[in-house]
Amino acid sequence: GVQTCALPISRGKLMEKVKTFCRVCEPSCGLVAEVDSGEIVSLKPDKDHPVTRGFACHKGLATLEIHQDPDRLNHPMKRNASGDLERISWQQAATEIAERLQDIRNRYGDSAIASYTGNPLAFNALAGPAIGSFILNNRIRRNFSSGTQDCTNKFAASEAVFGSSTIHPIPDIEKTDFLLILDRK
Repeated sequence: GVQTCALPISRGKLMEKVKTFCRVCEPSCGLVAEVDSGEIVSLKPDKDHPVTRGFACHKGLATLEIHQDPDRLNHPMKRNASGDLERISWQQAATEIAERLQDIRNRYGDSAIASYTGNPLAFNALAGPAIGSFILNNRIRRNFSSGTQDCTNKFAASEAVFGSSTIHPIPDIEKTDFLLILDRK
């Protein structure tokens, strides 16, 4: 289960420290979330995590910034006749998407529609069955994912080096003798 402990009082409320993990990619790095009145205010690597031991990459640590970004899409939007985006209901969005998918299928056939599942959706326990059902019920035969975009090389390298595509080591930078970082600047 999730462990919590009290932190110093902030803004007149008791802060909590909650152990959690990153859902962006396969290592599922251990994180500690500081929670103030039910809102996460910071994410830090969990030094006590038995596997990641205080390591977390920039993607996991930036999750809070992404979640709180004022430009984050939190509801369906549709471009109106003047070209502006306007908020629509979930029901309207689902209905219009279904109609457009059917139109594409009628015009170009079943093979014209494909699916794409990216991280961290791939690690959502409820998304897998929902997406599987959607793909099956819509006769979608071409399926793409973050794996087909940017992870296949990692799986192939893990298979070649460690004998299993499911082993995903965490870099040990402190014990590294040579590290080459290329920057586009």
